Amino acid sequence: KDARVIFNHTPEMLDFFSDILDYPYPWDKYAQIVCRDYVSGAMENTGAVVFGESVQKTSRELLDGDNDDIVAHEMFHHWFGDLVTCESWSNLTLNEGFATYSEYLWREYKYGHDSAERKRLQDLNGYLMSAGQQGSHDLIDFEYNNKEDMFDGHSYNKGALIVHMLRNYVGDDAFFASLNKYLQIHQYSDVEAHELRMAFEDVTGEDLNWFFNQWFYDQGHPELDIEYVFDEESKKVVINVNQMQDPEDSPAIFQFPVKTRLYYESGNHETKEFWINERQQEIIIDINRDEMPLVAVLDGTHDLLAVSSDNLSDAQYFHLFMNSDEFTDKINALSALKKNKDYSSIFGYALNDDSEEIRSMAIRTVDAEQYDKKLRQLALKDNSSANRAAAIKKVKDFDLALKSIKRDSSYRVIKQALHIVNKESPETALQIINGYRQGYYKPLVAKMADIYAATGETGYLSFFAENINQVDMFEFFNYLRQYEKLAKKGNTEQIMDAAQRFYEISTDQSNNYFAKYSSANSIKNLIAVLEKRNSGKEDQELDKAISEMEDMLYQFVSSSNDKRIKSGFSKYNKP
Repeated sequence: KDARVIFNHTPEMLDFFSDILDYPYPWDKYAQIVCRDYVSGAMENTGAVVFGESVQKTSRELLDGDNDDIVAHEMFHHWFGDLVTCESWSNLTLNEGFATYSEYLWREYKYGHDSAERKRLQDLNGYLMSAGQQGSHDLIDFEYNNKEDMFDGHSYNKGALIVHMLRNYVGDDAFFASLNKYLQIHQYSDVEAHELRMAFEDVTGEDLNWFFNQWFYDQGHPELDIEYVFDEESKKVVINVNQMQDPEDSPAIFQFPVKTRLYYESGNHETKEFWINERQQEIIIDINRDEMPLVAVLDGTHDLLAVSSDNLSDAQYFHLFMNSDEFTDKINALSALKKNKDYSSIFGYALNDDSEEIRSMAIRTVDAEQYDKKLRQLALKDNSSANRAAAIKKVKDFDLALKSIKRDSSYRVIKQALHIVNKESPETALQIINGYRQGYYKPLVAKMADIYAATGETGYLSFFAENINQVDMFEFFNYLRQYEKLAKKGNTEQIMDAAQRFYEISTDQSNNYFAKYSSANSIKNLIAVLEKRNSGKEDQELDKAISEMEDMLYQFVSSSNDKRIKSGFSKYNKP
């Protein structure tokens, strides 16, 4: 009964992508299939997309987040990936970068600029985290060790961010015309990145080797230190741009256009376009107005893939928030001013902003006492369940939490409210969650586990055993920790039962390394509990249980080829 809500925007998406690409959906059907224990999030099999069971939600669960991003991603692959396919793993971003960018395109069309920009910032942060942890490499990478290495924050996130820059450089008309030409020329064939470049060059009449060479065939990104000087006497704004990225790891000089925004006290703003192509560069802007700008932003439209230090004053950030229509400007301003009491009024404006994304940032940052009344209103009435939950968390009021549990349909809100109720009255929280067990409670399993484990009553171990496969990977590790904590208080039979559950997870080949390792480690911790109980005794029941649990670990290690597991459980490596 929920299928039409699970995939509620599929027909509209098919029309939207067909229209913007000026290329009708090219296949005879579009099926969407949800599978249990699927190896990854989803797969764009032509005409029959497979999704993991995380998308299989009730209408009520979908109040806390729809499936639009993943549905858009797999659908867009039917043009970029299925109709036109990358010729090698090295060129994977021609599939995944475009599919990731489709999520931005859909949000921009359906939910507006702020929602799309929030997605862009998420992609940027994901890429920066990936590059920081695993290092940078060329986007078109011919030196990968294993094809699986290509499925990373470069092929997906960076690829999408570069496509966004290309769109903003050539303009929407040329961008979508170029994509259409690329699809028409290369339909039902395989391609490399130069063929994408040539399609854009044919449409724009411009040599784009400079763009593709630095963004597709080199690594890294600009790291910019920016200084703004406002000279009222000469009526000039001077912007000093320093590229700080390590020339050993990436190009010493990136070249790129910027649309610089100037913001005036009157509330007006204007945009100037410049070309950055030096390691240290000075931009001089003559102001032909009666008033001087109060603040400038080099990348005023926030199209550039870069890490920038704008070095603005708090007063400039305040003015920027009040006058910019750019989501990133507002988010940066709120972040910069969160500890400055002189500008605390900014959060009053932010809490009333039309954008739920801006309200989200404000709720998490404001002084709870100062904005108590407004936060209580948002906790009950904000149209975003994420914001309602965040407001409840901020206020931390028992009565408000109880009221939300009674009247709110959102599981996210209820989970946060339960957390507050449990802190003040565990008995009340326990009574509430026991009531939920009479119906559908899968979205609340992780929070219920916290509450049950805190009681120390081993009778609740049956709940953990029954629901261990109901939590998603984000909640699994805390659930496992709570299960282990309660199992340690159990008798030998209960400990053995918990160990068996952990063993099943550790040897399930569909689980990832972290789930396997953590589950096996819980078995090891339970063995330590029994060994302590057996210290100085000759208890045959305990000896037998310890031996059986050690056999589980021997089997776990022997069934794995992972060096990390062999090393971490070296004691259980059979000779």
